Order: sequence, then C-alpha cells, then structure tokens
Amino acid sequence: AVIAAVGIRKGYFSQLYGWLEQKKKEWLLVAAIVGIAAVPYLSRGNVVLGDAMQYSALSIYVKESLLQAAYPYWTFHWYMGSAPLAFYGWLSMLATGIVNLFVSIDWANKILFFAFHISSALLAYKFVKVATGNAKAAIVAALVYGLSFEHIARVMVGRSITALTYLLTPLLFLIYEMRLVDKIGKYMFVAATTAVISLLVFNHQADAIFIIAIFTIYAAFRASEAGKIKATAAGLAFALALAAAITS
Repeated sequence: AVIAAVGIRKGYFSQLYGWLEQKKKEWLLVAAIVGIAAVPYLSRGNVVLGDAMQYSALSIYVKESLLQAAYPYWTFHWYMGSAPLAFYGWLSMLATGIVNLFVSIDWANKILFFAFHISSALLAYKFVKVATGNAKAAIVAALVYGLSFEHIARVMVGRSITALTYLLTPLLFLIYEMRLVDKIGKYMFVAATTAVISLLVFNHQADAIFIIAIFTIYAAFRASEAGKIKATAAGLAFALALAAAITS
C-alpha cells in the first residue's frame, strides 16, 4: 500500500503507463497485476475446497480412460457403478488430465488455474480494446474481470471447471468484435465462433447456455449499432446451428 501510494504521488505509474502506451504494450500492466493476484493459485498444499477433489478425481478418470482407449462414460469408482459425466462436459477434466501426465494432479490444477486466469484477463483486455479502441477502458475492464471476487472465488472454492469458462467467454466476444471491424473474414468468423461455442458447451452445458444467450443479445445490439446486421447475422446463425449440431 505504501509503495502504491508513493508511486501515485510521484507519478511513477503515469510515467510507466506512458512508456508502455508508447511501446503499445499496455497489456503488460494487466498481465502483471492480475498475475500477482493469481499467485495464490500456486500456494502449497492440495486442491481440496468444495468440489475440487471431485473434479481432480474425474480428471484422473478421464486421463486413465483415454490412455486405455476407452470412452469416459461408465465407472465403478462411484456409487457401485455410475456415469459421472453423462450430463456434464469434461473438457476441463481433459485439459487437467493431459497436464497431469507430466505433473501431479494438484499441480496440474494450479498451473491451469494460474494460466487460464491471466489469459482470461488478457482476452478481456483485447476484447474491449477492439470494441472501443480505448486502451485505458480496456485495462479497467480487464482488471475488473481478472480481479473480481466472483472470478477468483468461484475457482478457489472448488468450481474448477469455471476457470476454462472464464477463459473462453471473452474469446467469444473478441471474435465477434474482430468480425465487426473486418479483422477476420466471414469463414474464419464462422469457424472460430463454432469452435468456441462448442468448447463452452463441452466444458459445462448449463453455464454455456447462459453465456450464449447473453452473447447473442450482445451481438444483435452491436451489429445494429454498427449497421452490420446483414453482414454478420447469417454467419452467426450458421455458427450457432453448427455448434448445436456438433455438441448434440
């Protein structure tokens, strides 16, 4: 707190921002601040709070199933036989299981939590930067997204799978904004949107439904505002339909 107060009083932060802005590397501020906030993910000990132990067990189960060339559907590890993933996506478990090939399951979780958290804030920064063209607004938005209690606490208390959801959400909005300003073509837009929506569903269907609904409303308002309804509506509709077909 003292260092921050002195930095503000002396104008060091303003000078640092000015230098980063000149180098077009303002995103480093987001990476540094959110990275410091995300350090607790790397704390010693086991990842055990809330449902975290269950997700760790499911990650190991997914990994072992795939190593045995078996689909992770039915197991006798729970309830004398059950299908723990019948109604849930297992993308997050797959990612954790892959990292678990090289490090322990706890460190696999910690590494992914840390990497996903910083990356999600950077994607939020890029999304707002493209949407507004204002780097300062993008920094504020990214810090709100990366430092919010909802974001950190939801993962820390054991909702492990949400770490990946928080990463994919700003990516979906970023892709749409890039299409609006013609930074990507219509075919790339359809492919990328389909892929991200499908990944959201494969990670957690319930969260994905709400995110896709909000995204669709946002897309309609932004297209109307930019006068590009005709240019984006068909591609977005096709991407939603294709994602529905892939995930059904």
